[in-house]
Amino acid sequence: MTDHPAWTRPPAGTDPERVLLFNNGVWRLRFDGREVLSTLLTAPWENDCRPDAPTAIPVFRIPAARLPTTLPEPARAALEGIEAVVRVPNPSLWDALTAAFIRTNAADEAAARQLYGRWCACFGALPVMDGTTVGCTPPPAVVVHLTARHAEAVGLEQLRPRLRVAAETFLQSAGALARLPGDALVAALVRQTGLPRQAAALAAADFIGDFGLHPINDVLHRAAVRLLVDRSWPEEPRAFARRWRALAATERELSALTLFVLAHATLGSEAAPCAPAPHPP
Repeated sequence: MTDHPAWTRPPAGTDPERVLLFNNGVWRLRFDGREVLSTLLTAPWENDCRPDAPTAIPVFRIPAARLPTTLPEPARAALEGIEAVVRVPNPSLWDALTAAFIRTNAADEAAARQLYGRWCACFGALPVMDGTTVGCTPPPAVVVHLTARHAEAVGLEQLRPRLRVAAETFLQSAGALARLPGDALVAALVRQTGLPRQAAALAAADFIGDFGLHPINDVLHRAAVRLLVDRSWPEEPRAFARRWRALAATERELSALTLFVLAHATLGSEAAPCAPAPHPP
């Protein structure tokens, strides 16, 4: 799954890649079609790890066996044809939060990737071992000091006030937020950072890796309608949400179902799942 806007497809390559911060190091991830390969880009002495910190970037591999057993045909056959979905949960709640801000305010997926790329390149550039720099999410301590001119340079002027509030909140209570379970995390992000509920749910799903938390938004609605063509889906969002959740008997099944339906929609799209890496303005 390349749903996070950090995933790009380099112009000279075919494998999707992303850069992320993990355990105080900068890493490059590449998916070769079977597994996620990771490369540490910072020098070992810069990667000042806590002794108890995890040393491997978590990667989830969700098999089709987790899909609801009551899922109707031919939808079940279509989803089981995927066999498994591989996804890297976001190790940074702050990055998940800012990415969700951008994703829910961009016109489409390609625009979100371009905007996220400019945001990281301009305000989150970090040096790596080969002498170049890579773009990561600007830390909250940087975001609280961004001016209107800074935000305008990357096209985030309208979101700057809310991003600053989110950064201030995160600086005060990041640890407490990161320890919250799914639904409680969504509620806390809405209450404390001013994040709209759909964006908060998107951030929580990205960070925890539980797609049962994923917002039942237009993207999921369209994907479900295309896949389950034999059903009459209500247009009203709350009615659709009730019908959607009724397809799964457990939260674990709901997470797998949502993930597989979104993955199936990506495979069925004529658009490339990853846009080329954006260049800073």
